[in-house]
Amino acid sequence: MAEINRPDMTNLWASDGAVIAPSGSKIQQGWTAEIPPHQWENFVQNRQDEALAYLMQKGVPEWDASTEYQVGRSFVQFNGVIYKSKTLNTNKQPDVSPTDWENYADSLGVTGKAEKSTTITAGNGLSGGGDLSANRTLNVTYGTTVGTSVQGNSIVQVVGTSTSNIMSQKAVTDNFPRILTYAQAITQATDIGPILVIGMDGVWEWTTSTFFTGYRHPRCGHWEDGWTKTPLAFQLEAIGANWSEADPKQARVISVYREQTLTIASGSWIAGQNMISDLGGGLWKSPDLRNMFKRASGTDADTANARTVGSWQIDQFRSHRHGIGENYTNGSGISNALNPAPNNVMFSTYEGGAETRGVNTAVAPYIHV
Repeated sequence: MAEINRPDMTNLWASDGAVIAPSGSKIQQGWTAEIPPHQWENFVQNRQDEALAYLMQKGVPEWDASTEYQVGRSFVQFNGVIYKSKTLNTNKQPDVSPTDWENYADSLGVTGKAEKSTTITAGNGLSGGGDLSANRTLNVTYGTTVGTSVQGNSIVQVVGTSTSNIMSQKAVTDNFPRILTYAQAITQATDIGPILVIGMDGVWEWTTSTFFTGYRHPRCGHWEDGWTKTPLAFQLEAIGANWSEADPKQARVISVYREQTLTIASGSWIAGQNMISDLGGGLWKSPDLRNMFKRASGTDADTANARTVGSWQIDQFRSHRHGIGENYTNGSGISNALNPAPNNVMFSTYEGGAETRGVNTAVAPYIHV
């Protein structure tokens, strides 16, 4: 069939003539062998012309509450939006009946698409752009002046009203510690530079030794004066308990003691000595530093030998003596001290408590992890 041209609907039949609608039953019956009133014929021709003109003007008919719409084949418009029927339905207003109607543009995937006239404008540090009538590319303008961007590991000083330093991501990670949780820190298998470990007293550093490889605190193994009744997250008690190499915190402390040769045979372990003893199977007996004073290493006054760091020393008085006797006056008025004979020892009464100590405040013996 050849292409049909659009008919001229400028003039609608009987638009200015006499039009009378027949009854509903007559419309349903149609013509018989009769001569109908010309007004009825005008009604029929006029309604047909108006229907054609309406469709050519609207394109898609408006929704009507009395029309039965077919599944997937009926299209209507309502408030300027075109809808497609999803069900066989009557009197289902499209904008409030999503079960029965769908926005036709949504079904085609075109809702929200930008118009070709939409323009992409290049901002500071960028070039390119344009409207969407063609593919557009935005290019980064690198440099060290205002209006340019930083590339790679560059560090530039912003010129202008701001005096802040701008650093690339690489520059930040290269110059500042990363923040990790304790669980992340103890499983970090490679050196990524200093790290900040949350809740573990600051920066940890990568360590490689005969006894340990991984991250630990620079003060790991340090004997601390505890001020809390229980150790903080980054502390262990030094009370003679067993430490295990399987425990991440204890393993780090054990490695420091071993690196510093602060170890002793299990049979020689004594309370008060800041050393650990190998019990076998990855277990070590920790120091018991309760009831101990700290003293800087130096020369042992008793032996003239150097004091070993971590060694224990018994308490004692410095050597001294007391004179014991009584005064009397002889007949010549001369006062003399009466001393006991060499084999006649005299003693004073006992004074003092169970130990020798200075004024003190108790602290808890903790080891830094």
